Amino acid sequence: MSLSKTKAGSGIPSEEVRCYNECLLNRCLQVGDLIEFPRIGYSHWGVYVGGGQVIHLICLEGNIVKCCNPVTGAKRGEIKEEPFMKVAGTSKAKINNYKDNEMSRHSPVEIVKRAKRYKGLVEYKCGGCEMFVTWCRYGEGTCEQIQKVKTAVDYLRTAGLVTTVAAVASFIVYRVTR
Repeated sequence: MSLSKTKAGSGIPSEEVRCYNECLLNRCLQVGDLIEFPRIGYSHWGVYVGGGQVIHLICLEGNIVKCCNPVTGAKRGEIKEEPFMKVAGTSKAKINNYKDNEMSRHSPVEIVKRAKRYKGLVEYKCGGCEMFVTWCRYGEGTCEQIQKVKTAVDYLRTAGLVTTVAAVASFIVYRVTR
C-alpha cells in the first residue's frame, strides 16, 4: 500500500488507507502507544490516549520554518488532543513504540497524564513531536529523525559533499518557486 494513494492529490485519504487506519484504531491501538504518521520527508508523531483521540505537538504556523524563533531557535507550537483519523489524514499510521526494548516505559495512565499535562501553547526545540511523545512514554525525549539527518550530514561532510548538496537543493527550491 502506498502513502501517495490519495484521491487525485486532494489530501483525502484513499479508501484503502482510511480502512487501514480505522482497523488500526479499532483493533490494535492501546492507550499509551506512540503513533507514527509518515508524511513526505518526515514523520509526525502522537500518543494514543484512548477514545479515538491522539495528543500531539503541532507547529502553530503550519510551516516549520515560520514557527522558528530566529533568536532562541525555539519553535511555537501547540500540544493538542484531536481525533486519530484527523491527525492521520492521508498517512498510513503505524504503532511505533520503538524504544520499548531499550528503555523502561511509564504505565499507560502515566503516559496519558504526562501528555495531557502540557496541552496548550508551548515553545520547543528540534525534534518537536517525536521528542514530546517519547518523553511521555519513556521519560526521556529522543528523536531518531534528527539522528538520521545528523548521520547523513556527517557522512556528506566527510565526503566533501555538503556544499554541493546545499547548492543543488537551493537551485531546485529557486526553480520550483519561480
